[in-house]
Amino acid sequence: MRTFSNEAINEWADVFAACRLHQTGMSLETFLVDPEQHLATLGMADALDIMATGYLPLLPAQAKVRQEFSGSPVRVQSIQAHGTLWQVSEEGLPRWWQAVSVPVVN
Repeated sequence: MRTFSNEAINEWADVFAACRLHQTGMSLETFLVDPEQHLATLGMADALDIMATGYLPLLPAQAKVRQEFSGSPVRVQSIQAHGTLWQVSEEGLPRWWQAVSVPVVN
C-alpha cells in the first residue's frame, strides 16, 4: 500500500473534489489507494493537466462519453449549418451545396 504525506493527501483530495468523483460513488479513501489508476480508469487521466491550466476537469459523465467515443470515430453523413449543406462523399471527402429553402407542409 502506498503512503502519502499530509500535503500529498490534501493535493489528491483537491483533485478528487475538482473531478467530482463522489458522483461515481467512489470514496476519497478508495481514490487514495491509487489515484492515477482511478483517474485513468474513469477516462480522466488528463485531469491534472487540465487543472494546471486553471480549468476544472470533465465531469465523470462527460469523461465516460469521451471514453466511449475515443477510438471509434463518429461518421456523419450530412450536416446543415448556416444555410449550407455539408455531405461526406463515398471517399470520405466533404462536399457542400447551398441549401434550398423548402416550406414545411403539415
